[in-house]
Order: sequence, then structure tokens, then C-alpha cells
Amino acid sequence: GYAAGYQTQVLGKAVIIGEGAVYAVAESTAIGTVAIGFNALNALTSGAGNIGIGYQAGTVVNTGSKNTYLGYQAGLKDTDQDENTFIGYYSGYESCTAGAASYHNTYVGSFSGENIDDGIRNVAIGRSAMRGTDADGNDASYNVAIGREALTSISDGDNNVAIGSASGDAIDTGSNNVAIGSDALGSATAPTQNVAIGKGAMSNMTGAGDGNVVIGVDAGDAFGSAAVGATVLIGKNAGTSINSTDANYAVAIGQSAALAVTESRYNTVIGYEALKTV
Repeated sequence: GYAAGYQTQVLGKAVIIGEGAVYAVAESTAIGTVAIGFNALNALTSGAGNIGIGYQAGTVVNTGSKNTYLGYQAGLKDTDQDENTFIGYYSGYESCTAGAASYHNTYVGSFSGENIDDGIRNVAIGRSAMRGTDADGNDASYNVAIGREALTSISDGDNNVAIGSASGDAIDTGSNNVAIGSDALGSATAPTQNVAIGKGAMSNMTGAGDGNVVIGVDAGDAFGSAAVGATVLIGKNAGTSINSTDANYAVAIGQSAALAVTESRYNTVIGYEALKTV
């Protein structure tokens, strides 16, 4: 293609196809380069083992090594980081913006990891998984997001695991949470150390809940804005009336257990529909 490898003279064992691909002065250290597409790896100088396939894929990477960019503007702003894998339209688009550190990430899916410019060692798989907020300084790290829009609002939260469509999709700064199931833990922005497993588990909690273990379809889905903490709810619809911190430390095991509990502390309820009414 026109100006492909334009200023490259000593680079070997490379594949360069497309207008402006590897346009910069690529050195011999950039061995193993594969650039296919308009301006793919356009600014590459010394980074080794990079693959850029797609329109402007990895277009500003220069000294970074062992990166894979596949898709329209995938990893567009990644400059000198290593071992990132961005696959999909706009995946990893803002990575390493303005000199930030962003390495060892894997983003697969359109818009996945798009705005995480300063995060490390994340795995995001699915459309808009870990897309992040449109701002600089998003340093979310050590997260795993699998599913459409899983952890899609994250900016600075660390060590979260979200598996399922829209799981943990409102978490922004929250850390150390596990959300498994469609819409699990789906409304809280800053929760910490919670486990929500099951479709809709803790889905309506908007407060900064801490240390809850909720397992079951729609279990604990009425926490709302209260910073409910240290509850254990196991079973479909278990504890679905709890809406106050006054119900902290509750234990409810069984389908629809503790439906009558709203704001009473230190309850232990075991059995199908146990304490459903008072």
C-alpha cells in the first residue's frame, strides 16, 4: 500500500500491508511486526513482536512490544506498553493516554476496555465490557469482566469479578466484589467485598454495601440506597425485603426466607419461606 513501511530500511521478518502502515523509522529491533490496514502500527520504531490488523490499529505504538491489536482503531492510543491484547472495534482505544501505564490487559469485544487508560492486568470479554467512563486517569486494575456490559462503568475499582450480561455494570470505584449472573450487583457504584451470585442478586442496591454474601435469583434485591452489610442470604428471593442497615448481620437460607425482615438485626432464618410473614 501507499507509504507502507515508508521510512523502514533495516526491519526484517515483517509483514506490512496498507497505506501508512509502519510509516515511522522502524528499527531492526522491531522484528516480527505484522501490520495490515490503513496506518496500522504507523508510529512503530523499536517495539518487537507487535501485531496490528485493522484501520489505525495500534497506530501510535512506538516502543511497546508483544502487543496484539485487531479491529478498527483497536489500541489506538497505546504507545509504549507491553503485552496488551485488544480485539474488537475501539477495544482498548484510550489505553496509555497521556503517558499513563496500561499493560498486560486483554480486551475482547467492541468497546471493551475503551476508556481504561491507566489500568493493568485486566480481562474484559464482551461488548462494552469494562468500557469505563470517558475521562482520563481511569486506573481500574486486576478486574475480570465477562459478558455484555459487565463492569461497563468502572473507572478506578480493582479486583472485581463480574460474569454475566450487565453484571456489576454500575460499579465505578467499588473493589473486591464478585458478581455472577445477569444484572447481579447491577446498580451499586461503590460496593466493597460483596459476593452476588444469581440473576438479579443484589441488583437494586445503590448504597455502598460491604461484606454481603447473596446467592440466588433476585436474592437481596431490595437493599436500595442503604449501605447494608455483613448479611448472608441464600436462596431464590431470600431477604428480598431487607432495605435498611438495621438488618445488618442477617442470615437467611431458603427460598423466600426472611421476607418479613426489613430492618431487624441479627436474625437467623433457615427454611423454605421461613419468617415469610410476621
